Amino acid sequence: MSLFAYQDLKTPIHQLNALTKWSILIVLTLLAGFILDPRYKIPLGIIIIVYALVAKLKFRIYRGLILLVLFSLLLANLISVFFIVNANMFKVYDKVWAATTVFQITNASFPIFGRMALTYGGILWLLQGSLTGVFVVILLAAHIQSTSLNETVQLLSAIKAPFPVIYITMVALRFTPELAAQFTLVHRAQTLRGWRVNTRNPIKIVRLYMPLLFPVVRYVIKSIDITTMSTQNRAFGLGPVTNVTASKLSTVDKALTIFIWVVFAVMMVLILKFNVGNL
Repeated sequence: MSLFAYQDLKTPIHQLNALTKWSILIVLTLLAGFILDPRYKIPLGIIIIVYALVAKLKFRIYRGLILLVLFSLLLANLISVFFIVNANMFKVYDKVWAATTVFQITNASFPIFGRMALTYGGILWLLQGSLTGVFVVILLAAHIQSTSLNETVQLLSAIKAPFPVIYITMVALRFTPELAAQFTLVHRAQTLRGWRVNTRNPIKIVRLYMPLLFPVVRYVIKSIDITTMSTQNRAFGLGPVTNVTASKLSTVDKALTIFIWVVFAVMMVLILKFNVGNL
């Protein structure tokens, strides 16, 4: 089973209309970005995990990717965290507590950079950023697994989306699982040939990954050429997209779609006006 691939399963999530599933994806992704306080982000993450469980997402095959995203975000945000020393950045948490120093690297008189330290507030920023990435990956995986490419194309066609938008969306969703599968295949092949990453030097790591990147890049270029010729041969973009099946919103879809957008509107008011979910 490939990463980010549609699975034809009989779950309540699969049976929802594409508009409902895309609404859930957009709203939960936006809320995951706007909500900064871990006390609110973690309950949102639990909702996302339950959503993925109902869609029967196989967390086991995504375990490596989730750990990679978590490690990458922790590493990427680690340097910027040391500059979060200004207590005025926090609106909800106690400023004295947020500015409390765990350990200090440089003082305020240090040239160019000024004071650098790890504070409780910095730890909060690091935590919330990493949680956002993990939750979005889980949500995106559950969405792609439960929403077929045909459903998405039909939805975009129904709302009169421009053909370039339909084409770009189609290509992105079509090649995401194939690219992941191709990378896994190349990785296994090179490993059997003795390929190893046995250094911590970042420059050497980039060089060592070249035997993996070159075959994958060649595959992507070749696949894009084939897809472009296929769409041209089928006159894609010269007329309306013919829907394979009729797509209608059921009562559950209508109620859930309205509910999710009402929740989003209420949460945005609470976030922007009352600082709910802010730090």
